[in-house]
Amino acid sequence: MKQKYVLSAAVCLALGGCAQNAPQLHDYSNLTYEAGFDTVYAYSETGYDQELMQKHYETGTDLFSYYNSLFDIYQNYEGIDGLKAVNDNAGIAPVKVDAEIIDMLKEAKY
Repeated sequence: MKQKYVLSAAVCLALGGCAQNAPQLHDYSNLTYEAGFDTVYAYSETGYDQELMQKHYETGTDLFSYYNSLFDIYQNYEGIDGLKAVNDNAGIAPVKVDAEIIDMLKEAKY
C-alpha cells in the first residue's frame, strides 16, 4: 500500500515539473484608428503564438477596410464598385457589385 502512495507522489512531482516547460499564454491587443466607418477597430486575443495573433489582427484589419470600401456612400475606391458607385449610377446605369452588397441590401430590406 505504501508503494502506491510513493508511486502516486512520484507521478505528481514528475507532472508538476513538466508544467514549468508548458507554453505561456500571451495577451495581444491592438487598436486601429483609421479603420473606416468612423470607428476605432480594437482587437484583443489571448494565445500562445504572438506572430499568429498578429496575423489574425492584420486579417481582421484588412476585412474591416474591405467592408468599409464596399459600404462607404461618400467615397469611391479604385477597383471597387461599392455603394457610392451604386448611388452615383441610380437611374442611369446598372452597376455590378460584390455579393456582400447584395446580401446587405437584402438584410436591410428584410
